[in-house]
Amino acid sequence: MDDFLNEASFYGIGVLLHREDGVEELLEADPYRPARHTAGAWGFVEDLYQELS
Repeated sequence: MDDFLNEASFYGIGVLLHREDGVEELLEADPYRPARHTAGAWGFVEDLYQELS
């Protein structure tokens, strides 16, 4: 299990474990940060901002 958690940590993905009494978070995922900004992503944010304002 340690090798699995180490590899997940390296790639920044979270790990959840389903148990009978609920779900346990074994490893929290890294926050998403895009490598670069694109025109499409910028347009999406602008449209979303107009909808929320």
